[in-house]
Amino acid sequence: MGLITVSLNDEVERTLRKLAREMYGNKKGALSKVIETAIEKLAARKQYTEKQTIYRAYKNNKLITEASSLEELAEKLNQRGVDPREVRILATEDIKPRARIGYRMK
Repeated sequence: MGLITVSLNDEVERTLRKLAREMYGNKKGALSKVIETAIEKLAARKQYTEKQTIYRAYKNNKLITEASSLEELAEKLNQRGVDPREVRILATEDIKPRARIGYRMK
C-alpha cells in the first residue's frame, strides 16, 4: 500500500468528504476508498475510450473488409483476391504524413 500526499482546494475537499460520508459513513479509510474507486473508474474509462485505428477497404462504395493494421488489411485483401490498388482505404484516425528531411534529387 502506497502513501500519497495531495493538496486539494477547500471546495473539492468538502465534496470528497461528503461523498465519503454518504458512501461509507464515518468509517476509517472512507476517504481512501472513495479516491481508489474514482481512480479505478477513471482508468477503466480511459482504457475504454483509447482510440484504436481501424482500416476499412471499400470498392464501389461497398465495405470489403476491415482490419486493425495496414498489413492485416493487405493480407485480407489478398485472401479475397482483391487488388489493393482497386480499393479505397479509410482509417478511423488520421494518418500522420512522414516528414522528409534532406535534398530531393531526380
